[in-house]
Amino acid sequence: MIVVVATRNPVSAFHLTLLLDGLGYSVLAVRESAPLLGCILEPRAGLLLVEDGFVPKTSAHSLINHIRSLPGPKSSIPILRIWKGPVAASGPDAHSVLTISAPVTGTALEQAMQRMGLRKGN
Repeated sequence: MIVVVATRNPVSAFHLTLLLDGLGYSVLAVRESAPLLGCILEPRAGLLLVEDGFVPKTSAHSLINHIRSLPGPKSSIPILRIWKGPVAASGPDAHSVLTISAPVTGTALEQAMQRMGLRKGN
């Protein structure tokens, strides 16, 4: 499975890539919104990890709603949001979106992926 990492911050992209690689996942990092949908449509893409502020002047909800409106099975790709503020909710919402707070640790990332039903080798 490939995890698509959407962040404009190259340091975050590197950090998240190292964490995911350590958990046994392949990573495709995207720094611009234009190629994001193409990356999600990659057949092996199984999770979108999107960092707060990825799409300037647009809420994460707008991006998620756009992804959920895509035709076909990729519209239901699990989404893990990294939020820079406090996070109140603890489980995935109705749109298969789970939010965790930054900074992200390997343990927090692995636990979040498990809560979404993702396991190594999926």
